[in-house]
Amino acid sequence: SRSIAGTGYNAAPAIYYEGDSAWVVFVSNRDGYSSIYRRPLKGGATELLIRGEKTAAYEAFHLFNGNLSVSSNGLLAFAAKSGNSDVLHIHHLGSNAQETSLRFPGIVMIGKVSWAPDNRRICISAIDKGGNSDLFVVDVESRSLRRLTNDYYNDIDPAWSPDGRYIAFASDRGS
Repeated sequence: SRSIAGTGYNAAPAIYYEGDSAWVVFVSNRDGYSSIYRRPLKGGATELLIRGEKTAAYEAFHLFNGNLSVSSNGLLAFAAKSGNSDVLHIHHLGSNAQETSLRFPGIVMIGKVSWAPDNRRICISAIDKGGNSDLFVVDVESRSLRRLTNDYYNDIDPAWSPDGRYIAFASDRGS
């Protein structure tokens, strides 16, 4: 193993492939601002993708609660604080351009995000205005949100099965 980043706090790595090249995207505060970077896994220069904490759209990335998820067709999903709630952003890694940003009424904070294998859905863990931490599925094309769990248990860390039929997650139910 070797370090991919030498300075600052670095978190939430996600590996993706672009052609024959493997890349890692990650959140880092290497220059004093929490931002999203990428770097080739075989070494090379680290590139700033998204500057955080300098615009209203990216007020803050969740260094400890959030993550990055990359679809098989090169779309990066992540959450950032914007105003009084979080926004789900989708960024095209190939063109380094923002695809879309989704804000959902009733959702205050978005934690972990996970692309479905079909590249059409994203499962998110989120906290609603009532303080409940539940799972939701976002249909990216229709921009709709469907709640999967609705209880007082803490449901976090969603991960899709390879066939997209199931979602595994961590929970404190039963404890």
